[in-house]
Amino acid sequence: MIDQTSPITVFWDILINILRLASMLMTPFIFVFNYFSNTLDNVELGMDILFCVDIVVSCLKHRDGLITLKENIMEYSTGFLFFDVIAVLPGLIFYGQDSLSFTKLVRIIYMSKIFKQFTMVFTKCLS
Repeated sequence: MIDQTSPITVFWDILINILRLASMLMTPFIFVFNYFSNTLDNVELGMDILFCVDIVVSCLKHRDGLITLKENIMEYSTGFLFFDVIAVLPGLIFYGQDSLSFTKLVRIIYMSKIFKQFTMVFTKCLS
C-alpha cells in the first residue's frame, strides 16, 4: 500500500488537483468554442489517462484506520470512485465524440477538496 503522507504521494495529489482545476476551467470552453477542438481533445485525453492512474493510486493509498487493501477499496468505492469513473471513462471510450463530454463536469465535486488541499499547502509554506 502507498503511504498517504509520503512526499511523492503529496506531489501526486497536488498534480492531480491542478489537473482537476484545469479540467474544470477548460470543459466549458470545449463546450462553447469548437475552434481549438483537436488540441484540447488531446490535452483532455492525457488528463483522462492520468485520472485513470489516479483511480488506481487512490485504491492503493493507505488511509487512517484501514489495514487491508480490501478495506481501502471498499472505502474508496463508497466515496469518490463512482464520480471518478463517470468523469473519466466516457471520455476514454468515446474519444473524439462530443456526445458524453458533459460527464467531465462531475469533477466539480472535487472543488472543496482542491481548495482544502491548496489551503493546507499554503499554510505550511507560510509557517
